[in-house]
Amino acid sequence: MSSRPFGGGSRRSVVAFCVAAGIAMSLGISRAAAQTSQPLLFVETIANNQATGAVTFLRDDSSGALTLLPGTQTTFRNPCAPSTIDPKGRFLYGYCADGVAMYTLNTGTGALAEVATSPYQASTGQFGVLVIAESSGQFVYLLKSDLLPAPATSTLRLDTFHVDAASPALVPVSSQRLPLEGEWVDGGAAADPNGNGIAILINQFPSPPTQFPNAVLYLVTFDPVTGAPTLDPSGGTVVGSRGLGLRISARGNFLALGYGASRASLSIYQISTTNFALIPLGTEDLGNEQSPTGIDQMFPSSIFFDPTGQVTYVRVPLSGASNCANCFELLDTSTFLVLPSSPMPVTSANFLSGLQNPQAPFTYAASAANGVFGISVYEVDPGTGLPSQPAAISQPFFEQSTQVLPVVASVGPSGGQGTVGPVLSPSTLGLTFPDTVTGRTSASQSITLTSSGDQAVSFQSVSVTGANAADFQESDNCVSTVVLQPKHSCTIFVVYAPTSVGSSLATLNVLDSALGNPQQYGMSGMGIAPPPPAPVAELNPAGTFNLAGTTTQGTTAAPQNLMVSNTGTGHLHVTAIGVNGLNAGDFSVAGSNCLGTAVAAGTSCTIPVTFAPLASGIRTTTLTITDDAANSPQTVTINGTAVTAVTIVAVTGTTLSVSVSAGQPAQFNLQATPGAGFNGTLAFACSGAPVGAACSAPSVTVSNGASANFTVTVTTRGSAAAVPITPRSIPRLPANVAGTAALLVLLMAFWLYPREGERREDSAVAFNWKTVVALACLVFMLSGCGGGGSTSSRQPPPPVITPTGTYILTMTPTATPAGSANSFPLSPITLTLVVK
Repeated sequence: MSSRPFGGGSRRSVVAFCVAAGIAMSLGISRAAAQTSQPLLFVETIANNQATGAVTFLRDDSSGALTLLPGTQTTFRNPCAPSTIDPKGRFLYGYCADGVAMYTLNTGTGALAEVATSPYQASTGQFGVLVIAESSGQFVYLLKSDLLPAPATSTLRLDTFHVDAASPALVPVSSQRLPLEGEWVDGGAAADPNGNGIAILINQFPSPPTQFPNAVLYLVTFDPVTGAPTLDPSGGTVVGSRGLGLRISARGNFLALGYGASRASLSIYQISTTNFALIPLGTEDLGNEQSPTGIDQMFPSSIFFDPTGQVTYVRVPLSGASNCANCFELLDTSTFLVLPSSPMPVTSANFLSGLQNPQAPFTYAASAANGVFGISVYEVDPGTGLPSQPAAISQPFFEQSTQVLPVVASVGPSGGQGTVGPVLSPSTLGLTFPDTVTGRTSASQSITLTSSGDQAVSFQSVSVTGANAADFQESDNCVSTVVLQPKHSCTIFVVYAPTSVGSSLATLNVLDSALGNPQQYGMSGMGIAPPPPAPVAELNPAGTFNLAGTTTQGTTAAPQNLMVSNTGTGHLHVTAIGVNGLNAGDFSVAGSNCLGTAVAAGTSCTIPVTFAPLASGIRTTTLTITDDAANSPQTVTINGTAVTAVTIVAVTGTTLSVSVSAGQPAQFNLQATPGAGFNGTLAFACSGAPVGAACSAPSVTVSNGASANFTVTVTTRGSAAAVPITPRSIPRLPANVAGTAALLVLLMAFWLYPREGERREDSAVAFNWKTVVALACLVFMLSGCGGGGSTSSRQPPPPVITPTGTYILTMTPTATPAGSANSFPLSPITLTLVVK
């Protein structure tokens, strides 16, 4: 069952497995007396995941064919649907939120109608899980639960209704809580199709609790005369650890339980068809619950029976010769023997989720494909357990635009429809083809004709007529069969090839001996104009282009071609080709025949890619092609592998570490080996030299793999190399030069400006006196009057000495290819200098 049913006026989502888990457990019916005057199939109609109504089909339990009964498509007031039938064939019932919906069955037409006062409630709250019409036809029971997932505890309630056939109505009688609670097992309740009881599987933790709960099987039985319920007097039977799955066969003859904590177990019981007594047939150990990787596989939870109950399907992870992680193992129900047809892949098990016919080997499943819904019918071989096709016996019946779901298959008087005479049942009443381009041919569609009567059908011809008959071509295996025996089929195939734009209409005519001859089926299609020619560019390689081989850094590899193919219908015009990205400078494209000319449809052109790496390692860029195709621009990632241009190591017998005393030179003997194809020169830059040291390296020429030796010299300075410096005498100006100059100015003023008394003296006398004084002072100054001159000495700077210690010098080589002005750096070389 679904873990949560609908309620409050809305129906649960329709999930095929969940529906099967509820319906297939509770709806198979196999009473001695017929329920309905004909074998009927009731189908629920669904829209927006809610039940909207029902439709009734007449079953042919010989061929599996379904015939829609006219006037039976009914709409219900409430979004609920039937799930079980009254043993006397008067009513159908289904749970509806926390109550029971009731439907009357028109025995003449097969139509259903919801009773006006439906649904009915005996208690409120919880959710309907199962509706049971007990075998006497007097009572209907509703099993309810709160459906709480583990580890919560769920409780169960049984509501009882009396059937008032005259009104009609359901009269609430009682509501009782079952003395049972625990963890709800998904699909853990099943009704006896014969109306004699209910089986419930629930998980309960003992006291004190253990790691895994106990799997408890609890039974409710109904008195076959009075219809009164009897609760399990034992309070339930512990069958093992951790319940996983429960299933009752469609005929009510077998019950299967799946459970296990460390080991997976399957127990099967035979059911008494008169009082729901269980007779154990045995228990099968299905293996370790833990996978080899330690995953709890929790199986078997998926258990099914075939329509007869003689074949048991259990989904288990198989190993060894039958290694199949997604398979069903097929067992003989009575003996547990594995059938030769086992295992069956899950992909072939679609029929297991369908509603089973209680009196014929057919299963009815909802189908859905490309937005079209219908009913698929499978005929199950009771010997192998496999569907005979293995697909459905024909195209889906009752194809609709909304979902449909088979819900109840009644027991008819004979198990056969008993159609008299030659009858053909088509898989569809017409063919509609998708829009097709003129001059082209559509995919084939088919109509399967099944001989569903009790007499063979003979064919005379199959033809196409109508205004656009030439647009449809048929082929078939019906006319060649000539005579189609009952339960056999033939197929007519039709393709659509329009010759003009517009709609096409025609009729497929089958001339035969069946009722309604000739059989006619409408066909339609739409021819559309072909699209205008358009190019489509495809690259080879696409996505990533890994250039072959390796290329030496600083050299140019031979071009490698990328192919551009025009797989469209029009000419391709390439307008630009370029590289961009991280290492775009290492790649170039030139000389492509894609540029400058149209690439015709169905032809190709090439783009030569040249790799000239300037660094070593994996080099990557993106090639972009711009053109007039709809998928323009196209891009491809290009990867090239470059090896280093020159490898520099110490000359054999030497190292990259040299020790010297301060003042001595250090010499490093190195060897440069170029990669394949590289010719050029090397220049070096040095860093990391200590104080007083300097390094030098020559320019080195290398050529195509030939090694060249060279020496890097590091000079140092020490005391032995220091040059002595003699102190130098520096003349010093007289200390009183400024004072002397000032005195001279005063004397000159004295000489030139005579005093008042002197003005009267004879000019010759005044001249002599001033001259004498001036000459005297001049003599005094020239003789160093007032002080004298001196000299001083300045000390020279100390000599530079390279300090002792260990120094790491880095030589960075730069390579210049011969004939090129472009240079690129190489990996640095580390030298160790030890100064003592």
